[in-house]
Amino acid sequence: MSYIEYNDLLVKCQNDGLFRVFTFDIVGSRQMEEQEAIKAHENAIILIERLYQDLNYLQDELCEQILIDDLGFKTPLDGENMPNDWQIPYDWFMIGDTVGLTIYNGTVSPQVVNKLFDLNKKELKIDTEFHKYDVVYETNKYEEGHDKYFRGYAIHMSANMHKKDNELLRWKVNRLKSTMLFNEEAMNRYMELARKKHQSAVEKATSRLNASGIETTREKVLSLSNVRWILWMNIA
Repeated sequence: MSYIEYNDLLVKCQNDGLFRVFTFDIVGSRQMEEQEAIKAHENAIILIERLYQDLNYLQDELCEQILIDDLGFKTPLDGENMPNDWQIPYDWFMIGDTVGLTIYNGTVSPQVVNKLFDLNKKELKIDTEFHKYDVVYETNKYEEGHDKYFRGYAIHMSANMHKKDNELLRWKVNRLKSTMLFNEEAMNRYMELARKKHQSAVEKATSRLNASGIETTREKVLSLSNVRWILWMNIA
């Protein structure tokens, strides 16, 4: 059955589902020239990796599980190849023109996650545009998908929510979504914690490399892991 046939479960679980998946879909990828599309996919990988690390640092600072890696989900680096399949337990993930990740619902607000994504985009001077959306879901087990809203359906629906065909569904979901009470001060504090941790790690890596006789800069260190991802995914 198509994931669209489970939209009734999607609407029902938005107030109390355990998990929240975020998707970032490249805008206009089908109209891009080959090299532009390659660059857009590189940028998407860089941004989702940075966002994942920011949230990882943030959960360390807050001593609270935010990401779902404690459930056995792997990052793409843990496998020899990342299947283009929404049933495979990877997080973060890349499926077609969409990248995304999953958090425990109620830990960090969507505003914080999207703001961190935008800050990284600005810091790295990336001009690729993305359709951003997030939905709540109930289970990571495919066999429970008939009664509970399954992660695979959520990923596909979130990635396609911006399309005109889903305008009514988007209105329903937006209306039913729980509004988390994060004031501006709390949101800024969360982002500051994540960015400080990230910057500290970069500075330590830069110092360590320079001390070992490898001349480098902060900007080069920032790009090292990104280049590794791009080569491993066979995009470049």
